[in-house]
Amino acid sequence: MPLNIKDLKITSADFQPLGRLRDEHAGDKGNVVPRLSISGVPAGTKELALICHDPDAPLANGFTHWVVYGIDPSTTDLSDAQEKFRVGPNGAGDKQYYGPQPPAGHGEHHYYF
Repeated sequence: MPLNIKDLKITSADFQPLGRLRDEHAGDKGNVVPRLSISGVPAGTKELALICHDPDAPLANGFTHWVVYGIDPSTTDLSDAQEKFRVGPNGAGDKQYYGPQPPAGHGEHHYYF
């Protein structure tokens, strides 16, 4: 049975799609996890995972800023995901959110949740 994720959406009260993250979410300016919400989870989903990834990081595979898994599919508010669900290692090997902090002079980076 094919998985239909066309209605799956992750939104934030802290930034618009393709918008700029606020400074408080940056790794060197507060490292606060953005408020996130999820909707449109396909019926039959057993568990969700969330990854925040920066493909523009100057590494072979980019940089993963956050890995959260074990999210119940009925969950809609991911604001306290760091405390509520399992957290996997980020690109630095730490089990926590590592906010955006691109290297100086490296230009604009894009972060995908």
